[in-house]
This record gives sequence, structure tokens and C-alpha cells, in this order.
Amino acid sequence: MRLFALALIALTLSPLAQAAASDDKKRIAEARAKADADLAAEEAECRTRFAVTPCLLDAREKHRAIVEPLRRDELTVDERERRQRAADRLGHLSRKAEAARVAASAADATAASAPDVSDVTTGKPLLPIRPRLRSGSASEPIAGVDAASAPPAQTRRAHKPKRLTPAPDPQAAQRAEDRVRQAEERRARVLARNAERNAKKPPAAPLPVPAGAAPAAASGASR
Repeated sequence: MRLFALALIALTLSPLAQAAASDDKKRIAEARAKADADLAAEEAECRTRFAVTPCLLDAREKHRAIVEPLRRDELTVDERERRQRAADRLGHLSRKAEAARVAASAADATAASAPDVSDVTTGKPLLPIRPRLRSGSASEPIAGVDAASAPPAQTRRAHKPKRLTPAPDPQAAQRAEDRVRQAEERRARVLARNAERNAKKPPAAPLPVPAGAAPAAASGASR
């Protein structure tokens, strides 16, 4: 709040400060122009004299004595203008902050005084408050009303989603028969190859007879 008050003061003084700075700059410019004109006139007069250099040095020294204070005054005016611009900017920011604060306070007050419309904003219907019944018999009409307001069972069943049954495929049986037939053909080809392979093999040689068994067999035969 204090900052806002200072900003208002700076805003009030801003036109006066600008007018004062303009007057000071005008005065400084006029004084400097007069000093420059005087210096030019004195330098022209010095060149008509015999001792030109001392005369010129003296004229320039007097000019410097006049111009240097004017330069300091000009710097002071510039600094004052810079501060005034900073104060104006601060005042502008303070006014914006104050306006935002007032708007926020007004919004809070409006929100606090507004009724609760949460059911309306969420799309839920407002349900009437039913009075509390003292006896069980009095609740029967309400139950009847609820039953009457409920949708019939046939309507509920009609709205149930139906399960989708796959359509019969007429070619499924044919494909199954083809698979069985192909399996039998492969089995027959395997058996035929095995039989052909066994037929091409040479017969196995008989096992050799042991050496001791041959004389015994011969003696038995002679008897």
C-alpha cells in the first residue's frame, strides 16, 4: 500500500518535473550558446592584437569557467529525468498490481456469494428430498411409484446386447475330409517306401557254426 502511495505521488509530480526539466534544459542551452558566441567574438578580437596567444588563452579560460557549471547542471537535470522515468515506471507497475488485486478480491467475493451449483455443472440431476416416513404402510405408495417408473422386464431384456454366434461354414466339413485323406495318403506313401527299401536289401548271411559243435554233430549222425 505504501508503494502504491509513493507511485501516486510520483505520478502527480511527473508533469511538474517534466516541465522543470524542460525549463532547465532551455536555460542551459541558451547560456551555452551565449558563452560560445562571446568566445568567438573575443577570439576574433584577440587576432587583431599583437599578443594573440595570451589573449586567446584568457578568452578560453573565461569560456571554460562559464561552460563547466552549465555542464554540471545538465548532468543533474539528466539524472533527475532518469529518476523520474523510473518512478513513472514504478507507478505504472503499482497501478497494474493494485488493479489485479482489486479484481481478485471482487472475484473472490462473487464466488463466495454465488450458490453451490456443483450438481448442475457436473450434469447430475437434482433429486428432490423425500420426507422421512414414520410408518411402514405409508411407504407403499412410494414403492409403487418407483416400481411404475422402472422400465418393464421385457424392455430391459430387449436392450440387452445379444451374443454373436458365428455363421456356419459350409466348407469346414470338406476341409476336414481333405485333411484326413491327405494324412492317409502320406501314411501309405511312407509304408510303401519302407517296404521297397526292405525288399532291396540282400538277405542276411547265416550265423557261423562253432568249431566244437561240428564234430559232435557228425558223430551223432554216424550213429
